[in-house]
Amino acid sequence: ASRPLATTDSRPEVASAAAKRRLPMRILLLALPHALALRIAVTGAAGYLGAEVAHQASAQGHHVRAVVKDGQRTAHLSGCSEVRTVDDLCDLVEARGAAEGMDAVIHTASVFRKCADMETELVRPNLLLAEQMVCACAAYGARLVF
Repeated sequence: ASRPLATTDSRPEVASAAAKRRLPMRILLLALPHALALRIAVTGAAGYLGAEVAHQASAQGHHVRAVVKDGQRTAHLSGCSEVRTVDDLCDLVEARGAAEGMDAVIHTASVFRKCADMETELVRPNLLLAEQMVCACAAYGARLVF
């Protein structure tokens, strides 16, 4: 079961909506009026899923920080409020930079490539990536959505 939105947002309208409705983030994204825009970071926003999530959240009037790996194309993210490039989200400092000031982080980034050893080259890096995002969100009180 989803937990209600926990926010440290000082804007009364966001805190009030979260407290009154006790809705999970995915429902709040659809239910809140545009005047109650959330600040949302989308990791992996250059990818297929991340780009669509960022587009939908932006279209609903939310402030969207698209987080992309350095060197990836970002022209399709012009509707986002900001685009932040990072070298490696497995680095806690960069993960914290992505989450800082956000109400929520929608985490769609992943390590994906052809490899000889899936455990070492895919599973472990993706677990580390998820762990760093959990720590970064906890540091700033942001809701993490996988």
